[in-house]
Amino acid sequence: MVSLCEELIESSRTAGLLEVDRHDAGDLRSRAVNVAVSAVAKFPELRRRVTELVRVWAGAQGRCVVEGRDIGTVVFPAAPVKFYLTATPEARAARRVVQERAGSYEDVLRDVMRRDEADMSRTASPLVPADDAVVIDTTDLAVTQVVDLMASLCRRRGVAIP
Repeated sequence: MVSLCEELIESSRTAGLLEVDRHDAGDLRSRAVNVAVSAVAKFPELRRRVTELVRVWAGAQGRCVVEGRDIGTVVFPAAPVKFYLTATPEARAARRVVQERAGSYEDVLRDVMRRDEADMSRTASPLVPADDAVVIDTTDLAVTQVVDLMASLCRRRGVAIP
């Protein structure tokens, strides 16, 4: 995995941009990926190399939105706007069951709670909101309400919204 990251980083530098295959969002949120991410995320050297890869990719974009559990604290600590979206594990599990259309609510809830615990307690880049992040509890909000809140704050901070 580390050598793959090195290959991608080097090829992106020589080509001037990073080519990333697009994946179905369902694949990225699958149970197998969810379990693997927490296991792999424990390795500081791998995290460092993946962080570099994400930075190279973002640098090749005109502008971008990046989502992840340590984006505002580790990957892009100087980002002009940072959000930390949260919701109860129960609300997140219910949403994921609808999105994935697979697995029982109880299994998904256990996975959500397991990953939160693993990510919050790891020594390498633990899951915490950035000091300057805007925390939004989405438990009782619709997606459109969350997007409206985020867009409004971006505009107030001078970040253009197309």
